Amino acid sequence: MLEKRGNLWTIPADARCITTNGETRKDGAAVMGRGCALEAKQKFGGIDIALGAHIKAKGNHCVALMTHEIGWHLVTFPVKTHWKEKADIKLIERSCQELMSMIEVYNWKNVLLPRPGCGNGHLDWETEVKPVIAPLLDERVTV
Repeated sequence: MLEKRGNLWTIPADARCITTNGETRKDGAAVMGRGCALEAKQKFGGIDIALGAHIKAKGNHCVALMTHEIGWHLVTFPVKTHWKEKADIKLIERSCQELMSMIEVYNWKNVLLPRPGCGNGHLDWETEVKPVIAPLLDERVTV
């Protein structure tokens, strides 16, 4: 795992992850109300509906939600079950494992991942998240 500061949307990458939760609204769309999930929803209309359908069909798991016109993929990275909850470190661990499997399948060389669970998820990067995920992610993932 590498660490870097920068803009999720401008750093070159094969895939960009957005941290998400597993909650859907009555209309079936995923709740994407804060952070990079909200930014993605605003940039790419309709992804909340696509993610909501995925959650209903397959549960709260990583998914390559879309491929951008210039070739990079947008990947969901679940950190919570419900948007009101604190991030769940066990779910973050599972999401890391799922992401690494996707990296192998798609042969991605550079994947960007915002610090999972550390914004609206209220976890501390240095003491709670980094020690858990660093051993699970290799040099193809930049946090």
